[in-house]
Amino acid sequence: MSTVLRHATIYTGLEKIEDGYIRFGKTIEAVGPMSEYKAQGDDEVYYAGARLLFQGSLTYIPTVVTVLMRWMAIQNKSTKW
Repeated sequence: MSTVLRHATIYTGLEKIEDGYIRFGKTIEAVGPMSEYKAQGDDEVYYAGARLLFQGSLTYIPTVVTVLMRWMAIQNKSTKW
């Protein structure tokens, strides 16, 4: 069984899909415009309500930590965890 988010704005890092869908289970199975969407019988479908979806990756976490540490240094706060 797969989950499908429909009618979302999707940013893949390479392109922006204005009215699109994403089908995923444990991994992403399909991404595309709604004009290419084909329902499958076992899909669990959700309306995304034109929300923006974008890829997440582990590179995001070190960026947040780096920004937080720089902000703490600027504020003269302790960087001890």
